[in-house]
Amino acid sequence: MSSKKRRDTAKKLQKFEKMALYKSKSWSVNDDVKSKKKNNNININRILISINIVGSSGPLTFVVNEDDIVCDVIGKTLKFYARQERLPALKSDVSDYVLHCSNDVSDALGPSEPIGSFRTRKFVLSENQASSTKTEEAGSKGRNSRWKSFSFKKFCFALHCAAIGRGGGRD
Repeated sequence: MSSKKRRDTAKKLQKFEKMALYKSKSWSVNDDVKSKKKNNNININRILISINIVGSSGPLTFVVNEDDIVCDVIGKTLKFYARQERLPALKSDVSDYVLHCSNDVSDALGPSEPIGSFRTRKFVLSENQASSTKTEEAGSKGRNSRWKSFSFKKFCFALHCAAIGRGGGRD
């Protein structure tokens, strides 16, 4: 072995020893607890789920534990949705939303059931019917009614333009 290679390996060994010494000095009880938690999480099954949000452009896909309950999954979904700055903006209250299996949208999932018990990976998140009727009642009064009429006019205008584009408009 040449002397240059020996010096390089000696320098690498010194760096390694310094790093090992630094790590041994910075050891704490929390490091030991973290390593035990990592070892305990090996038995937890993780699943990749896809959640379509009513009115959104596409599904959210993320990993959850099979033991996570539905209301926690709804909370994670709302956080991911807000983090990605998707439109339309959603409320942050978990109780305003319900989760459905994608193959059976008629029945909402119970908020305290584990997500892995449904044996499906695709879900639909929609607004809770009870909370949507409250917002409709509140929206029919005062300032919000102007927004409703504005968006309805905008919608009618879009339909009219689409009809003209197809040759169905009045000339």
